[in-house]
Amino acid sequence: MNDYTDFPALLEERYSEKISFTLIRDDAEEFYESHPLEECYAMGLALYESGNYQVQEAACICWDIAQPRTTMRCSSSETQ
Repeated sequence: MNDYTDFPALLEERYSEKISFTLIRDDAEEFYESHPLEECYAMGLALYESGNYQVQEAACICWDIAQPRTTMRCSSSETQ
């Protein structure tokens, strides 16, 4: 999986049937390894909009990878 031009649609197709969590994690980590952290975090936002729970799991993994390494945060506690 090297073409990330439409990563959300690619995952939608790939995850049309239930697959192993390990494969989902591997896809997210492969995306992280080839993209800047900000793009990984932004892709997590795009993936989370999917109606497919496995694609949403990939979104959470992207966030988990990017969040500790960037100043971006999911919570609003920093704005208070």
